[in-house]
Amino acid sequence: MARKRYPAEEIIGHLPTIEIETGKVLGIAEACRKLSITEQTYYGWKKEYGGLRSIRRSAERRSIFFWSEQSRKTNCFEAIE
Repeated sequence: MARKRYPAEEIIGHLPTIEIETGKVLGIAEACRKLSITEQTYYGWKKEYGGLRSIRRSAERRSIFFWSEQSRKTNCFEAIE
């Protein structure tokens, strides 16, 4: 069977889906089967990309970093003028 490579965005999208499905009294094996991945793949992704909470935190960090970069650039341009 050919091996499928998932992009990081897709993996980050699948992790919360699995966590939500396990919250609905499904086991991890059943939730993984719905997404056509193995449990071993899920645990590898979870180790690498973290769980639902860390995904939210990383998104918040990225938005704060982007905001701070934009404000720095704006302040630099205002100082030049």
